[in-house]
Amino acid sequence: MCSDLLYQLRSHGRHFVKFVLRLCLFLCVKHVEGAADCEIRSVFRFLNSRNVLPSEIHHQICQVYDDNAMSDGMVRKWVRMFNEKTRERAR
Repeated sequence: MCSDLLYQLRSHGRHFVKFVLRLCLFLCVKHVEGAADCEIRSVFRFLNSRNVLPSEIHHQICQVYDDNAMSDGMVRKWVRMFNEKTRERAR
């Protein structure tokens, strides 16, 4: 069922999917207190693998975890680091 829903969302285009995700975040977000660094890193890696912009990654992490969970500059640094590692593995 989930795969059918994802397929239907994808058929509407990338902008529609982003809109739906933002709406879900707005309606369903709850703060997670005391998240472990590895949990935030996993969320970061997932969003980065989906080519989500660094500013949007930062926004989503702050919405769910806390405004101080990760700075915008650190998100950008991690994006560069993870993308470099991905390119090195591809060689």
